[in-house]
Amino acid sequence: MLNGCCGVLRTGVPWHDLPDRYPPHRTCHRGLQDRRKNGVFSDLLTCLTEDLRLRGKIDLTDGFVDASFTAAKKGALSSVLTKRGNGNKIVAIVDRRSLPLATRERE
Repeated sequence: MLNGCCGVLRTGVPWHDLPDRYPPHRTCHRGLQDRRKNGVFSDLLTCLTEDLRLRGKIDLTDGFVDASFTAAKKGALSSVLTKRGNGNKIVAIVDRRSLPLATRERE
């Protein structure tokens, strides 16, 4: 499931286009949301990033910040107001090889 979540974050592929080698897209998405809400995903990403940095496996000669907007279904209460209406804005920072270093959902 973690590999499926990282694959989506790394490539930007829509959840429903997640390759069959991963668990079902709904399982991956729900797992990411549950772990994001309780802080586990952020802690895990921080630990993995620090380990890779210490081993010299992160290439910071180039980096990217990407943001995407997803509409909230049926006006969900957890959505935020943006210029485009109700929805969630997710921002990811990646290294030169598209390794996710940090993510944040605007709330």
